[in-house]
Amino acid sequence: MKRFVIGLLTGIILSGTIAFGINELNIYENPYPIRVNYVDKDIKGYNINDSTYFKLRDISDALDNSFSVDFHDDTIFINNRDTSSYKSYIGAYNSKGGSLGFDFRLAIYDADDRNITFSYMYDKPGFGYDILMGTFTDMDVAVAKGTVYSDFAKPTKMIYILLFEQGKIILTECSEEDYNNNNYDINNGRVFERAR
Repeated sequence: MKRFVIGLLTGIILSGTIAFGINELNIYENPYPIRVNYVDKDIKGYNINDSTYFKLRDISDALDNSFSVDFHDDTIFINNRDTSSYKSYIGAYNSKGGSLGFDFRLAIYDADDRNITFSYMYDKPGFGYDILMGTFTDMDVAVAKGTVYSDFAKPTKMIYILLFEQGKIILTECSEEDYNNNNYDINNGRVFERAR
């Protein structure tokens, strides 16, 4: 009898929770067309209790990436993007004083809200770099993969992280392994200022 009562109570609790969940949430796919600036968009959405929900990244894509959506440090970041602000960075930049006293040069060839084309080099003989294509992964942060060529060693694959900050650019370089393991400090890179 004791087992029967415990089983009955457990059954009542479970069925009450399920019934409560079913009665509370009425979920179905959004049946309505979506138009952004009068243009039809194929965006998957859901209606939950008569309210419509969409993925933030889908909305960003539909609005030509006018804002970025990112998740890190257990936080969701949503930031406006202003394409014109990145275009203002096009040009040449210098950074003084490497470990051997050499200067560094950075050139931004093109930039928009999604991609950036640039080159980065030591101002010393024997070293060379590809022209790099980077992608903005967050507001004011672009990431590119590249290779360092040297007369003294075999080519080295690197990750370049550019932080755009009030007219200057902070460049951090690290290995792909360090990048994947978040083993770098984006605020502690080489600071570049516009060449004069």
